[in-house]
Amino acid sequence: MSIFEKIAFLESFFKLFNIKEKLELKSENEIDLLLENVSSQLSKLNNFNANTQINKMPIFFN
Repeated sequence: MSIFEKIAFLESFFKLFNIKEKLELKSENEIDLLLENVSSQLSKLNNFNANTQINKMPIFFN
């Protein structure tokens, strides 16, 4: 996943759950750690449907 796709995923996650925090991530490693944490939390939710989030994500063509 490109850095732009990672940021788009995080933004869509924040919008989906109405999270209004601002983050200052200084490296791609910090973004990767945050993605791992988000993924872990999502996997613990019962009956979570990712289609809602995926449909709102911007598309970046290569």
